Amino acid sequence: MRSASSLSKIAFLARLQRKSNNLTDEQKYDVSERLGGKTIREYTKELKSCTEEAFVRRCREDKDFLLWCDNLKGKKRGHYYSEKEDTLLETTRGYGDTEKPQDYLDSFCGLC
Repeated sequence: MRSASSLSKIAFLARLQRKSNNLTDEQKYDVSERLGGKTIREYTKELKSCTEEAFVRRCREDKDFLLWCDNLKGKKRGHYYSEKEDTLLETTRGYGDTEKPQDYLDSFCGLC
């Protein structure tokens, strides 16, 4: 069974990997510059290989970079929508398995 700190490390590394997947090319370049030519994936692999104490120490040393990286906004994802005009096909009123509103209300009284 894994310890809480080990699970936190895994969650942290997963977050870094997700961040890496959503960066623009320009952001990836900026990250590489700040990491001395390494990518986030390479940095994540290094952190993954650290013991828990070394991992915590390394994160504290790289605190400014990690906070900067956390604030990066990823690629913008477009919204899909249609230019077609909507058309109303039909309207109905539903009261469950009954036909009339009173039957619907009476069915709740049976539960009381």
